[in-house]
Amino acid sequence: MNPLRRWYPLISRLRPYLRRSNRLAAGAERSWQLAPEQQVSVPEAIFEPDDLQRITGVTADDTIAEQLRRTQGGTAVHGATVAYEVHDAVIARGHVFTRKVYYPVSGEPAPLLARAPESHLESAVLTTTPYGIRYFGHWMCDDLPLHLAARDVGTPLSVFAQASPQQRDYLRLLGLAGDFVRDASIERLVILDDTGQNAYKQARLRRLRELALAYRDPEPLPGVMLLRGAAGANKALRNEDEIADLLRKRGFRVVDPTRTDAAELLRLCSGVRIILGVEGSQLTNGLLWMANGGTLVALQPPQRFCMVLKDWCDAIGTGYAFIVGYADGAAGFRIDPAALQRLLDRLPP
Repeated sequence: MNPLRRWYPLISRLRPYLRRSNRLAAGAERSWQLAPEQQVSVPEAIFEPDDLQRITGVTADDTIAEQLRRTQGGTAVHGATVAYEVHDAVIARGHVFTRKVYYPVSGEPAPLLARAPESHLESAVLTTTPYGIRYFGHWMCDDLPLHLAARDVGTPLSVFAQASPQQRDYLRLLGLAGDFVRDASIERLVILDDTGQNAYKQARLRRLRELALAYRDPEPLPGVMLLRGAAGANKALRNEDEIADLLRKRGFRVVDPTRTDAAELLRLCSGVRIILGVEGSQLTNGLLWMANGGTLVALQPPQRFCMVLKDWCDAIGTGYAFIVGYADGAAGFRIDPAALQRLLDRLPP
């Protein structure tokens, strides 16, 4: 290991004081485009306009106006997929450092100094994103297709050493298992900016859906309700049992993803026409695998209205519907069963 690499984390903290950039685009040795920016037309969400009057809040880094705009559809611009190659890199606690770049990935605090690496690699392509390592939904819909892009460029490498057993099972079942590192030195590392839902990203999402069909039940259910559970932000559906009973009468299966392994989730959700549940990352257990032309139905808490899942529905080609509940306590909410019935009756067959 180049002895100077041990000091790269500290150097990255000093660069801003010297008016030097830590940005990937500024410090990469070279960059190239894997797919161009794309402008597309996206459909409107399915909802009742009166529901919007109940919205009182969104996530901390967003605005109600921006989330409402995304309900309307129209023209969307999807960014290009760009590859950045950095040289003489060190991965320390899951963060990437070079003499010119600090690329924060891991949720851990960045170290002051890099410790002795577990391994030394000549070249690799990073398959972990800063959002994917923190949020399960981004891991499913951004990091899984990123694995396929990494294969097009070189050897995939993840810094997500603490992936859950379910996430590791998804990688294994889909044939995406690869190397995990937390501390390493790498001569040439490629980092992909793959946030745009462009045609290249859409093609890889379709490929993942094709891989999942191998686990599909020969007679798919008409719908699956994925329970939110206690993970993530508190969005307690107070009348969850009432909604679950209503859906069972319509032929739905009610599933707790935290108690169901990846193979069973693939079997239950592949080819299903409707995936429904409280808005959140757990819905991506069904969103990626549901039927072409199906609909994701999000039960939206009025205090935490969020439309991020619609972007992935648009990319995959599935519909997106939502119903806004009524506040019940600081973080809880209730869904009107009759209103939900009407919404479900509006969905394409």
